[in-house]
Amino acid sequence: MDNKLHILQHSLGLDQYGNGRQYRNHFATGPGGVDFVLCIELAKMGLMKDCGTRSFLGDMHCFVVTREGKKYIEQNSPKPPPIPKLTASQKRYREYMDSDPGCSFSDWLGVKSRCDSTGMGMYVFHNGERDGERIVGFPAGTIKQANQDRLD
Repeated sequence: MDNKLHILQHSLGLDQYGNGRQYRNHFATGPGGVDFVLCIELAKMGLMKDCGTRSFLGDMHCFVVTREGKKYIEQNSPKPPPIPKLTASQKRYREYMDSDPGCSFSDWLGVKSRCDSTGMGMYVFHNGERDGERIVGFPAGTIKQANQDRLD
């Protein structure tokens, strides 16, 4: 990416595509740095304004983006890549995350969870015979043991 474009975008708090809320308009840099040379060039092009040194910035120069600089960002920022197509499950999970429901994803889906009185997850395993199912509870990290129990 063009370093000058990056400085303009950063000065306004924008991403590399020129998107975002412009919540600031300043860039502080001092003589001797690469950014300072670029900011001076941007000021000569009319895309930034050098507001001089500021004591609260450690005597660094404060540059602000001009209207022409904002137009330059709009015209020269690359387009963002296309949003990837989401599966139905991914869409459902994003909908859950956006809704802030205050419950677990499984509760939000309406899946009934089986928990014992300690809150330990209960998992249903069929023992391979026709006499029903066996419920095995185990804490995280002991799935291998649960699978072994299932095979016994």
